[in-house]
Amino acid sequence: MFRSRLACIAAAAALCTAAHAQPQAPVQSAFDTAPAGNADAPRPTFEFARVRSKIQSNDVIGHLRKGFFCGTDGDSRAVPTIEQVTNYNGQLAFKAVTKELNVPVFERDLSPFETGTPKSADYRIGGVVQRMYFDTCSDGVRRKGSLEIEVKWEVYSTKLQRVVLSATTAGSYKSDDFVAGSFDSRAYFNSLHDFMVSDAFKSLEAGRLPEGANVPAWPPLHLKEGATIEGNAQARAEALAKAVVTIVSDNGSGTGFYIAEGYLLTDRHVVGSQRYVKVKLANGRQLVGEVVRQDAARDVALLQTEPSGTPSLRVILADPPVGASMYAIGSPLGETLAGTFTQGVLSGIREVNGTRFLQSDAAINHGNSGGPLIDATSHVVGLADLVVNQAAGLSFFVPIKDALDRLAIVVDSPPPTP
Repeated sequence: MFRSRLACIAAAAALCTAAHAQPQAPVQSAFDTAPAGNADAPRPTFEFARVRSKIQSNDVIGHLRKGFFCGTDGDSRAVPTIEQVTNYNGQLAFKAVTKELNVPVFERDLSPFETGTPKSADYRIGGVVQRMYFDTCSDGVRRKGSLEIEVKWEVYSTKLQRVVLSATTAGSYKSDDFVAGSFDSRAYFNSLHDFMVSDAFKSLEAGRLPEGANVPAWPPLHLKEGATIEGNAQARAEALAKAVVTIVSDNGSGTGFYIAEGYLLTDRHVVGSQRYVKVKLANGRQLVGEVVRQDAARDVALLQTEPSGTPSLRVILADPPVGASMYAIGSPLGETLAGTFTQGVLSGIREVNGTRFLQSDAAINHGNSGGPLIDATSHVVGLADLVVNQAAGLSFFVPIKDALDRLAIVVDSPPPTP
């Protein structure tokens, strides 16, 4: 079952504190300060996120000789812990490069008396290793030879909630003498160094976005609303539950719901990086869902299936008032409990690092991800996204308007019948 966001992932760690009773202040950002060039304007801060790898365990990644005289030849293969190794080397490189280039690094100013959550950095830096090639010799402890890597680096804006800069840079390291310690991190250092001395990155340091960063990710998509379920949500509970589907991917299972014939919404972390997933209807029918739009920052995705005959759920773009009755529908803990219907109220509208959430005490669990939060008139107001561990009644939902805006979706309702 999904644990990534319903277990309070790091990207929304602010929600995992017991002291989230008050809305957080907006993140201080270079975009809110004086224009670039003003000596008094604070420089934006950066922090390390993660480095992952396209290379899989046991993949051949070069040539390896062994022994003091390098007499034994063989393939160099990726270790089973390749993900941990790339992340470790990326973190070492980040510390070294930011220190050398004097790039402001965000530091969390924690206090035993702090009841709120510290603000985040203006930007987070991560990467994905695209390629690596070793030509080395190992005496069992030390190594010599050469390493070449390519890393796709990305910079994520916590204010804009999306990636604003992306580039792939090469890095290499060579030593004719045996070297103890981290041989790999030197190549990562060179790759990240080239990325962070680029003009585009320097623009971010100066508080300016790279050209084109404000361009929306998707063109507007108009969807025609089909047959919907109307009326009192409690009276229509059975019909509403049957209109919600279970989504199965390599990550586990989650929940989704149709907003137009053949188009349904869910959380992005439900589908992960997959293009196709299984969509299981309440009547047992199984369809193939294709991911046609997604936004990892807002954690939403749009899927398309063949016509299903399943009613659409009508959305309402205005935020409901605090205290209004709310109903969550989903497949907690998997398909066996599909159509689970829980009741609560809207507890608040929260903002964490510039990201809005609807808070409710309607119960959700792993597997509810992507399921609808419905008001008393059977209209969708949000998507299940987060639940605070070891805390009752703290569930968080993506506002439906934010989800549709991020995916540039417009749901066109049919004209009223004369």
